[in-house]
Amino acid sequence: QGAHARAQVAVRPVGVLVGLAASVSPLSRAPSYKPLRRLPLAERVAALRQPEVRARILAEHAELHPADFPGLIHEGFERMYPLTDPPDYEPTPERSVAGLAAAAGRDGRELLYDMLLEDGGTRLLYVPIMNYARGNLDDLREMMASENSLFGLSDAGAHCNTVSDGSFPTSALTHWTRDRSRGEQLPLEFVVHGQTQRTAAHVGWLDRGVLAPGYLADVNVIDHDALALPPPTLVSDLPAGGTRLMQRATGYVTTLKRGHTIAEGGELTGELPGRLQRGSRPAPA
Repeated sequence: QGAHARAQVAVRPVGVLVGLAASVSPLSRAPSYKPLRRLPLAERVAALRQPEVRARILAEHAELHPADFPGLIHEGFERMYPLTDPPDYEPTPERSVAGLAAAAGRDGRELLYDMLLEDGGTRLLYVPIMNYARGNLDDLREMMASENSLFGLSDAGAHCNTVSDGSFPTSALTHWTRDRSRGEQLPLEFVVHGQTQRTAAHVGWLDRGVLAPGYLADVNVIDHDALALPPPTLVSDLPAGGTRLMQRATGYVTTLKRGHTIAEGGELTGELPGRLQRGSRPAPA
């Protein structure tokens, strides 16, 4: 008899973060940059600051014009946005590398190069790839509001030093219910429902997602006014020194799982009451 299929929609543009410390760099196709990639970040930044190295890489960069996604990462200056604090996931054209270069009377390629060296080479730029064709989130709002969609996006741990999508739930609560200024927002109760009972029910978990007797006591106590996302940072705590992006959030007062406090003030307590779920879960009798 078929199944009820719904589209999964990310709550902000699907994109990547690029930089010298990330795994994707706009300079990576320049031949003179390739041997520098093996250097520790501090040494690489020092080498890139040398005038002769800068001139050579910029000249090589200008001669290359890759197509499609590589081209966007290489010289899509109008789609590259320096990540701010807090991050702006609905940036305007003048905040792009192209817009900033035009305002400063500079070449976009040179400005990008200099930006990549900021903050000791840890500066990140946001490159929205999908759901940002019109330069705003109006189309995304329409998809999110559809009865045939669900909030979500997951690479299940892939691309852990080019994307920071674990912060989607906080983005949904801050941008769409409080901070958006470039178009209509969404009701707070709609976004909360979309990230709790609605999603759980779609996969057959009928025992959670609502505050009612008999249901799982899975609860976030949130200070909505204080809820905020700083920009992500790169940490090197994976095996063999691998890096990943971390993006902490503030404003989560207490988090309960099955009635146990698993986080307090944004810090984990060490409690691990969660269980692996196999198949659907019935609603309380």
